Amino acid sequence: MEDFLTDGLGMEEVLQKLEGLFSGNTPDFGQWFSDIVSGNPGEAIKQLGSSILDMAAGEIGSYRQILVTILLLGILSVLFRLFMQNFEQHQIADIAHYFSYLLLLVLLIRTFSECMEIAGQIIENIVVFAKIMMPVYFLAVGTAGGSISALGYYQLVLLAICLVESVMLTFCLPLVNAYMLLVIVNGIWEEEKLQTMIELLKKALKTGLRWMLTALTGLGLLQSMVSPVLDQLKRGTAKKAVSAIPGIGNLAEGTAEILLGSAVLIKNSIGLLAFLLLILLCAVPFLKMFLYGILLKAGAALMGIVADNRMTACTDKTGDGIFLLLQTAWTAAACFLIMIAIVTWTAGQYF
Repeated sequence: MEDFLTDGLGMEEVLQKLEGLFSGNTPDFGQWFSDIVSGNPGEAIKQLGSSILDMAAGEIGSYRQILVTILLLGILSVLFRLFMQNFEQHQIADIAHYFSYLLLLVLLIRTFSECMEIAGQIIENIVVFAKIMMPVYFLAVGTAGGSISALGYYQLVLLAICLVESVMLTFCLPLVNAYMLLVIVNGIWEEEKLQTMIELLKKALKTGLRWMLTALTGLGLLQSMVSPVLDQLKRGTAKKAVSAIPGIGNLAEGTAEILLGSAVLIKNSIGLLAFLLLILLCAVPFLKMFLYGILLKAGAALMGIVADNRMTACTDKTGDGIFLLLQTAWTAAACFLIMIAIVTWTAGQYF
């Protein structure tokens, strides 16, 4: 029965399309789905962990060089400043500082640009993943939970896709770019004149991401209070009408329960598979951005012992900018993770 429903949904074609989003040697997603349907999700979760470790080992390179370079630039700036203090011209010391600051900026901009590219790519991949996976998932939801639940939740997912595409790619990521530009310019002045503007932009972006995630979660929870109940009412009425048929009522009712139970199993299995695949899609890029941010933060803390305050602040705030990118990408993933969890838990659970 499960194989019949799965073939009708076209899961093999969907999984083949999803393999293009994953780099390197991808695991057997079909085997994952078979393990989940057969009641052995632990095996799929173990394979998920091993796949993430393998992909991380292949992707994460020489991050240690970033920390060493930051420390060397901090020490170099101190040596420049001490050496140039022997000259009467104050401008020579300023030029030495700007030279050290320029070398540091090259490293910081390169690191931030790589993280910006990672964040943009992961958000685009999340959108593509949702466009491929969600239609077949909500077909299963319609079979197991009812048309009202499938239609209502599908509209919410379309809203999430639009928000991620239009807001995060065209608004949030450019705002983080603007934040980084302000950080660079602010390091030129000793007074740090743009500090208040930088903090305001950072708080505004974080608040906007929280509100967007909260709004989508709230809409999903509100939808779960109404649509599944209406579908359960329709199913209950249909089951009573079938059971009332003379002669074959009990047999027809039992067959309907078997079909509905199989549909719920398929729906929950697809939901869990989508959840695991989305985690696999995001895990390594998130880890890379997290390590970049941690290294810049650690480098700023160590460099602050000897280096100029402006260089230390610029490095530290660049780390904050990378964490803003990480939070933006995480919010995009969380919109769909939370929605999948809500739909899997509420739609068609009681039949």
